[in-house]
Amino acid sequence: MYTTEKIEALLIGSKTTINNKDFIGFIVSIDEKGEAKHSGIIISFLGKTSLFHYLPKGVFLEEIDLTKVGFTYSYKEITIVNKSLIRSFLNHRKVIKATAKPNFGYFYAGSYCENGVYHSDDNTPQLMTCVGFCINVVTGFLEEKSYIEFSDWVSVSQTAQIWLDNFLIEFKKEFPEVDEGIIRKNLRRIKPSELISSGYFGKLPIRKVQTDLVKPVVEEIFMESMQK
Repeated sequence: MYTTEKIEALLIGSKTTINNKDFIGFIVSIDEKGEAKHSGIIISFLGKTSLFHYLPKGVFLEEIDLTKVGFTYSYKEITIVNKSLIRSFLNHRKVIKATAKPNFGYFYAGSYCENGVYHSDDNTPQLMTCVGFCINVVTGFLEEKSYIEFSDWVSVSQTAQIWLDNFLIEFKKEFPEVDEGIIRKNLRRIKPSELISSGYFGKLPIRKVQTDLVKPVVEEIFMESMQK
């Protein structure tokens, strides 16, 4: 069981001294209200740090200096990828950057990217949020084909439901062959704070009941970071 002190100790923030070590982790940007708004994968290797992430305008792979970035952030190192495999993960990431063509959507159905190929059991297009992109990337690198038990995330907000109704009208025009029922079934939003909370666990697949134990503390830390 994680204590509040342990959770905070393992979460690296903008005001924390950066260690020059090799690691892979999840990073989130935090807005002025103390809410995690965007997520990505951070990789530190041989003294260089890079950010791999997805925005609606594209997939980005960029070298960054955490002491000079223009946003407040927190990141959590993940342990499910052995540090001896970081170089391989860097290559995995480069192949995805060259081949992935995601579209924005509050959607995740267990898809993953492996060797530059997008896999989906339901043959759905590459629909995802920034969180879904991170899960796709990590899942495709693992021998286990499920980083999280995505079906645990079943509830959607009213805002997401309105978005879905409008989205489906346009989606069916472009992809008339895709079963609308599959899209509706897999509408889900996994929040950036839930993604970074998943980094506290190493046994796969990670369940929502686990991230729910950590997330309230993590979100409180985010809010407090903007008040200092």
